[in-house]
Amino acid sequence: MIVLYDARCGFCRQSRHISEALDWFGLIKWEPNPQTESSIVVLSGENRLTHWKAVKKIAVRLPLTWLLVIPSIALLPVFNPIGEKVYRWIALNRYCIGSNNCRIE
Repeated sequence: MIVLYDARCGFCRQSRHISEALDWFGLIKWEPNPQTESSIVVLSGENRLTHWKAVKKIAVRLPLTWLLVIPSIALLPVFNPIGEKVYRWIALNRYCIGSNNCRIE
């Protein structure tokens, strides 16, 4: 599975580092997304997932996700509308999250 992410974004880089630490079996390969204005993209076989569906696919591949029962419940389809809204808010504000300013480096 390949994940394309915004390498200019501090939040995105931090998310990558956390995910890599939790990827005990090395199932995910991270690559900078050449279209940085785009969302996170997961390429898995013939499938191309974006937004919340991409985040869920990544979470399913991380063993620790299954040890954290309550967050795992959020992976159920009934939570997709909420997950998509949260994802879009984070995507719009990703350069400001965890930073003192909102400028792109």
